[in-house]
Amino acid sequence: MRSPTRWLAFSHCLPDVKMSPPLAAGPPRPALSAPPRRYHLPMVRSRKKARRLVIDDVTFLWSVRHQHHVEQDRGQVCREVLAIGRAGAPGRVRIVFQGGAGRLVPDGLLHSGGVGTGGSWLNLHEPGTVRALLDEALAGGWDPTDPSTEQIDGWLLFDAVSALRNAPQSV
Repeated sequence: MRSPTRWLAFSHCLPDVKMSPPLAAGPPRPALSAPPRRYHLPMVRSRKKARRLVIDDVTFLWSVRHQHHVEQDRGQVCREVLAIGRAGAPGRVRIVFQGGAGRLVPDGLLHSGGVGTGGSWLNLHEPGTVRALLDEALAGGWDPTDPSTEQIDGWLLFDAVSALRNAPQSV
């Protein structure tokens, strides 16, 4: 059974709802002279909304999605897709990490955005990882002003980005 004190502590969360008194009758409480405080809960980022990455006054928008892809010989395959585009430009790049032998993507046991080979891991939700993958895609010839959507196999970029992200940092 909840204590009456704990029940009253959360009554400020619903200011427009009439609350019934707790079941256990206790001593009368003095009336509050000040209105109850309104607490603001921290804003949680929407998973569907693109995130911003600003590099040298150029804004890129990016998002991570989990998809299921059906193949004839392997059945349903899980894959993580990192989509990046320059704000205001029509071009997009999709960096796809598809699960396979020795290539691990989220399948219910691994966290969202995690891709790896068993020895090296990347978290696609980290802005530093996205920046490194974006740099590799730009170095590989992706043009953000090209109106087409380019798809790149993420495993081709994985070793270079993993070595960069997992390298010991000097002070």
